[in-house]
Amino acid sequence: MLRERLNKDLLIFDGGFGSQLQELGMKAGEIPEYYNIEHPKIIIDIHHRYLKAGADFITTNTFGANPLKLEQHKYSYQEVILAAIQNAKEAKKIKPDAYIALDIGPIGKLMEPMGTLTFDEVYQSVKQMVELVKEDIDVVLFETMTDIYEVKAAVLAARENSDKPIIVTMTFEENRRTFTGCDIPSMAITLNGLGV
Repeated sequence: MLRERLNKDLLIFDGGFGSQLQELGMKAGEIPEYYNIEHPKIIIDIHHRYLKAGADFITTNTFGANPLKLEQHKYSYQEVILAAIQNAKEAKKIKPDAYIALDIGPIGKLMEPMGTLTFDEVYQSVKQMVELVKEDIDVVLFETMTDIYEVKAAVLAARENSDKPIIVTMTFEENRRTFTGCDIPSMAITLNGLGV
């Protein structure tokens, strides 16, 4: 049913999460994803605000909660993501027909050859995240990506390890290219080919 709606209906996503947390007192240097565990009421309140404003989708507070980024941190990516899902489910009680999007941002390292991150590392990282919660989400959202090669690895991991629809956003500079040089037509052709 959601796939049909994505093809014909105007559906509204929520807005920024980090900016909302900053408004509510999150200090510079704090890790937003920790709020899922340490301040769940704040996260649920943000979801509620967006739902009351008319959002059809709430995105989990998991933008930076990937296995590589949280490797040496206080909480594991599993703890952070599972807490985020729990918060989203709790928030959704006020609007049961809303959808939950698993929010995945860039891994946080440059890919080869510009950096050291490999295609397989991205694939495995996304696979672990998606497999952890695929029964509890409605879509996978890759947000503000800059590297089309990273996007390919991430989309393949999501596609091959769940049956959820996939949505991708990329962020472009004033020259209409991403930080790594991908232009808009290349993004559209690539993502269309991947069934996004």
